[in-house]
Amino acid sequence: MRISSRSGRVDVTAEPRADVLVERGPAPVIEPGRPVTVVGRDERLVVRVPVGVDLVIGTGSGRVTVRGSLGAVAVTTSSGRVEVDRAQRVDVRVRSAGVSVGEVDGEARVDTLSGRAQVGRAGSAHLSTVSGRIVIGHCVGRLRARTVSGRIEARVDGPAPDVDVETVSGRVDVRMHPGVHPRVEVSTVTGRVHHDLPVGDDGRVAARTVTGSVWVTAGAAP
Repeated sequence: MRISSRSGRVDVTAEPRADVLVERGPAPVIEPGRPVTVVGRDERLVVRVPVGVDLVIGTGSGRVTVRGSLGAVAVTTSSGRVEVDRAQRVDVRVRSAGVSVGEVDGEARVDTLSGRAQVGRAGSAHLSTVSGRIVIGHCVGRLRARTVSGRIEARVDGPAPDVDVETVSGRVDVRMHPGVHPRVEVSTVTGRVHHDLPVGDDGRVAARTVTGSVWVTAGAAP
């Protein structure tokens, strides 16, 4: 399904249903063999869709909220906070706003120039921002996180971590699952460096900053 709007808030709720219901906005366009589309202009859009549907949302400006359990979710907006509850995969591209993603079974990808980027749980994650904090509550697989100015916090679980996180100005805190023995590469120019993980061949953890401390541990960061 595709939803587009020039400006205005977009609210989508996935629920047990077989059709698409537009509670606020223009009627959906339904053509055989093509995705259902809703095309708005400057008004708020409120749409209810079936659970598990794939969703593409594009808007020039306006907050985007996606509730319920979806399939693959892709959101593009210039300005306006984006919130996604749960999906199989997530790809969010924002120019200037915060992004909050709850649970993603597969990959969670978030790119924003300014604003906090947060993922509660993901199979793998790739997050980047120029100015803003990055928070990953739980990541099982591969993790990539980059920011120029902002703190990075991540919790990584799994027997063979693949972690590469970096900020220019900000602190880095990475908490690992107890019992893992990865290769650890940590560095900072100005700040403290600490890791207490036993070193081995169980994957790789790289954490870097120029200004700020780096903390890689199996316990809670201070």
